[in-house]
Amino acid sequence: MSENDSQPSARDAPKQIDFSRYDPIDNPYIPPTTPDKPPIPPPPQIVQTHQPQYAKYATAVSILIATIGAGFFFTSVYDGSTPDDVPIAYDESSLVDDVSKVLDEPVQKTTTAQPFKRNNFIITPRASYDITAKILSIKSYESAPIDGKIRPYDLFISWGGMSDDSFISQINFKQYNRGTHVTTPEAVEPSFHNFVLSQTANVHLTSANKSILDQFRQLRTGQVIHMTGYLIDITRVNSNDEPTWYAGTSLSRTDFDCENIYVQRIKNL
Repeated sequence: MSENDSQPSARDAPKQIDFSRYDPIDNPYIPPTTPDKPPIPPPPQIVQTHQPQYAKYATAVSILIATIGAGFFFTSVYDGSTPDDVPIAYDESSLVDDVSKVLDEPVQKTTTAQPFKRNNFIITPRASYDITAKILSIKSYESAPIDGKIRPYDLFISWGGMSDDSFISQINFKQYNRGTHVTTPEAVEPSFHNFVLSQTANVHLTSANKSILDQFRQLRTGQVIHMTGYLIDITRVNSNDEPTWYAGTSLSRTDFDCENIYVQRIKNL
């Protein structure tokens, strides 16, 4: 073995963690002219229309028109389907009560669930998803102009070994612009870098109904939660069903992109 062979490579040398988990391609806050942002893909074929159940009934409106000697009463109701028409990825019996499940890896499986339309967004399920995780940070985007109604909350979460406070305390993180920037104050071994990368995620949450949205609003840092639903791609379309914005989901544990989760069940453990 030569002297050079005995030396560790620069790739194996300790270094500070400094990475961001965000939507580098699909992030709505990146200007459209950015080279990293490719053309918006065409929207998928729609097989069903989905209006949230709470919107379906809340938007039934009454219009009273007064005319001479007569009045006419009209009622307008959304003709969209309710959340029950979207296949449930995991039934209620799958919800866990054991906080130790946070040590498990997320369960991701292929799905045959079809794209559906919710208001002016097309939601395309990519995989069923079952995850128990600790909330490290929460950020509300309910007032965001582009996607606040479809992805109102972001969570930075961890699971497995990274759910242990002794490891969490070794990293710094900050949520902003639909992402999370992660750093370490000191150099760390490459194995720890991979450990952090593979057991943390910045996730965008989409609620299946108003009850789930209300639960999003009650979430707090430090909680361990169990969520089931789908990883989804989201396409916003105009009145002619032409795509105007797109946000794809990550399907990998080790990339720097974010997951879009269509949450059908959520439970605080």
